[in-house]
This record gives sequence, C-alpha cells and structure tokens, in this order.
Amino acid sequence: MKVILLIIMMIPLVGISQEKLDCLGMPNDFHNINTGNTPKYNGEDFPLTDYSPTLSFASPTLLPSGIAWDGSKLWVCGYNEYKIYCVSADNGSVLSSFPTHIRRPYGIAYDNDRLFVLDNESKMIIKYDLNGNKQDSISLICNCNINFPAGLCVKNNNFWFNDTQGSTPSISGDSTYRREFLNSTTIEAFLSFGDFPTGMAVVDDYLYVNDNPSQSTYKIDRLSFQIVERFTAPGGVYPNGLAWGNEGLWYVNNASDSIYFVPQVTTQVVALKSFEDYNVYPNPANDVLFFHAPNGVTSCDILDITGKEVMTVNEMTFANVSNLKSGVYMVRFNDGMIKKILISR
Repeated sequence: MKVILLIIMMIPLVGISQEKLDCLGMPNDFHNINTGNTPKYNGEDFPLTDYSPTLSFASPTLLPSGIAWDGSKLWVCGYNEYKIYCVSADNGSVLSSFPTHIRRPYGIAYDNDRLFVLDNESKMIIKYDLNGNKQDSISLICNCNINFPAGLCVKNNNFWFNDTQGSTPSISGDSTYRREFLNSTTIEAFLSFGDFPTGMAVVDDYLYVNDNPSQSTYKIDRLSFQIVERFTAPGGVYPNGLAWGNEGLWYVNNASDSIYFVPQVTTQVVALKSFEDYNVYPNPANDVLFFHAPNGVTSCDILDITGKEVMTVNEMTFANVSNLKSGVYMVRFNDGMIKKILISR
C-alpha cells in the first residue's frame, strides 16, 4: 500500500481530495494537515441480512464489553467490573478469572498466549499473561485526540481499534485504526460506516465492525475499505464485543448480558482463493489494463474512488481505459475480490 501512496503523492495530476484519501485508509504520515470535519459515510443504507445465532448463553458479568477467542475458550470483560473471565464456549460456565485494575474495559483480544485489554478510561491497551500478570501497556493517544476507544483486535505486531468522535490531523469522526505495537504508528485509518463503532474482528482480508445504533455488523474489505456485507447483530442494542473463532463470530451484548455465536460461511469461501492469484497491470496504467484471475472469474467492474461503477469488463483479458480520468480506481472481480489501481497520464 505504501508504494501506491508514494506514487499518488508524487503525481499532482491525480488531484485526490483529503476526504477520499481518508476513505482509502492512508496512514497519517502521508496526509496534509486538515483540521476540518470530514463527512461520515452512512452504512445504514446498505442492505441488511439476518443471520440467526446457533448458540447463546448468559455472560459471566453484567454489561459485558469485550470478548476474545483463544482457540477453544472465550475470554470476557465487563464494563465497571475489575475482572476478566475465562468461560466455556459450550455453555458459558466460568472456568477461571483474574482481577484487573481496569475500570472501563471496552475490548479484549487474544494473541500468542497473551490477553490485551483496551482501557476506555485511560486510553491504554494493557497486556496480560493468561494468569492475569500485567506485562506491558501502550498508549492510544499518540499525537491524536482519541475520544472513546472501543473494540480491539490483535494480530502479531498490529492492533485494530475503533474511536468515537475522535480526531487526528486528517480524520475527524468515528474511525477505525490499525497500528503497530512498537510505537503505536498508524498504518491504516478510515471513517466508520456507522455512528458508534464498538467490537471488531479481523479475518483474512476482512474487518468485521459492530455498530451500536443500527444493531448491525459491517463486513468491510480491507483492500478497498468498502462494505461487503451488513447483517443483524444478535441481542438488540449495544452489541459491544466481537471476536472470530470456530468459523464464526462471537458476540457479547451488554443490553441482554449474553454471549452469542453466529456461524459465517462467506469468509471461508472467499479465502480459498489467494489475493496474489489476481493481477491487474500495468499499475499505474495509461490507456490499457490487462487482467488475470483464477478459473471461473469471467468479468469485473471498475469503480471510482467513491465506489461508483464506471466500466464493466466481460472479456477478462484487457480493457481500454483511455476515457477514464487520472486517479485511483478499484477493480472488482465477479467473485468479490478487489484490486486497487492508479490511472495516470
């Protein structure tokens, strides 16, 4: 992604607005300073699918605010309760627990035999071993006005979280961030599609983000930052915590004080094909684009930076793009895979 960003910055003819750069998830380092408010995206216009949970049981804590999956068990934290619970994924029975000093946990994640808890009050992420021993902490503020952090997902040296009504030099409003643990450097950031993003999970090339007011979950393509699917979050209002595990999504809802499991099959199907199996070249392009995709992919659409379809390609070998203006576009193959391209003249 950084290679494409540098190309964009070096070509003044592209003329992409700051708002559109934000939509693409550009790191703050590549932005010009912009203190104005950026319009929010209305994800509630996206069609809503209803997936029913196949499992539900009571949460071990009132007002549960986060959930994590360690491969066989669930870890749950609750707002206003100084304790982390480990529970059975079969029936929710408490297997163990340990006390913490965190008053306002609003997200928990598991990675490499460690637990990471987001402290909404101090705006810190606290790392524990599985026995409850504190090992490290990292600040979320980091030259940004983080207002109400919620939701947490950790993978290797990266972590994702949401913020409600925070602001950075380039983004103002409900946003999602991906950062490095080493120095909390922002790698990606984009505006939320809802009005109160809370729990989140990262699965392959997708982000799942809960939205409290609409009581729904957005599945977002991490390459194009576009909504792929939107479905009902179980339990009604306040679907706070979210985690991926056992080929589905685990929820905690602090209105019903319950845990839910909703199986997902679409991500598993898409993951069978690798991102590297798809190719669009040359990139940057001038007049002609060539396409390569796995067997069974027979067509694609070219979308502009706002998501508007500007061309359909049925032959799947090449396309004449000489009529398209210079700028950033997305190529969406008919199986849902998306590649980002730059047209420059």
